[in-house]
Formats: sequence, structure tokens, C-alpha cells
Amino acid sequence: ASLDEALDIVNHTIRKTAEDVIGFKRYRREPWISDEVLNLADQRRTTKAEMSINPQDEDLKQKNTQLKNVINNK
Repeated sequence: ASLDEALDIVNHTIRKTAEDVIGFKRYRREPWISDEVLNLADQRRTTKAEMSINPQDEDLKQKNTQLKNVINNK
């Protein structure tokens, strides 16, 4: 048990000294979904709501398809 304790002390000392000398770097993560994609999704949601009111409107169908393709390619 004393060997394990000594090893723990050495490891802790090395890590603490390295952190003090080198520093601890945290990596900043990029958001997994951008504001642009969120805005496009909102536009598509609005378009789909309009499509439910007027399902025969070809312009809305085309706009929905275009938005879906843009979102999927981002």
C-alpha cells in the first residue's frame, strides 16, 4: 500500500507542477449547430405551416425542398 501511496503522491506532484508551469488549456468547442442553420430551420418550419394551409401551392413546396436541401448540406 505504501508503494501505491508514494506513486499517487509522485503523480499528483508531477501533474500539479506541470499545470502550474505549463498551464491547463481548455479547448473551446464549436457549437454543433450554427445560428444560420437554426434560422433556416425556422424558415422551413414557417413554410411547412403555410403548406398545411395551402397544400396545392407549388411555390411553397419548392421553397420547402430548397430549404431542406440547404439545411442538409450545412
